Order: sequence, then structure tokens, then C-alpha cells
Amino acid sequence: MSLVTEIKLKIKLRKDIPKNLISWIENIITENSEIKFSNHPFFSTNRWYYIFSTYGYDGYEKPSLIKKDSYYLLSIHTDVNYENEEINTFLDFIKEYCYGRKKKVYLGYSINDNQDEKQNVYLCRDCA
Repeated sequence: MSLVTEIKLKIKLRKDIPKNLISWIENIITENSEIKFSNHPFFSTNRWYYIFSTYGYDGYEKPSLIKKDSYYLLSIHTDVNYENEEINTFLDFIKEYCYGRKKKVYLGYSINDNQDEKQNVYLCRDCA
């Protein structure tokens, strides 16, 4: 049986990120597109596009990208049926576009079949 991980993230993206990345995120959210954005290792994982899908789970928010005054807010809430390779490489891909300067930023939580409690998910910039 495969490991199921629920993940819920709210990621602040810089307002000055490339317009083509904003368009790509909007397209993958609305069209369930599987078009890769770049050659980053995230896009080489088997199911990278599952990060942006809720698959109709009750109680799950649909992925969204909302433009705020000084940033974009990317919200993701999904279940994934695998180890955290896609999650970890996604965070590595997106971190250069994240708003703020803190080295460690709280993004949300994850929990899997082997855990009793939710685990905090952080974006780590140059953390040891």
C-alpha cells in the first residue's frame, strides 16, 4: 500500500515574479495542464502535476492564485500517494519566487498515514 500525504500550503509569491510563471500557474490550476514550466528537477518527478490538483476531495480547497497588493498568494491543498519527492522538489523550485527575506518561512502542514499529528512545512532558504 502506498503512503498517502495530505498537504496544505499557503505560499506568498513576489509580485515581480516572471509573468510567464504566473500564467503557467494560472493555467495549471484552471486547465489541469501537464505542461512543464522548466527543466527543474521538480518537473522530472513522476507526478509533479498532482501538487496542483484536489481530485474532488470533500473539504479540500481548490488550488488558487490570488493577487494581493504586494504579493501573490498560492494556495494548495491535496493528497499525494507517494513519499515527499514531489513536495520537496516543488518547494525547491518555488523558493526563489517566494515573498520575504526570512531564512525559514512557515507555509502550512503535511500529515501522512504513519503520523498521528500534522507536521509543519517550512520554506528554508540557505538553512543548514
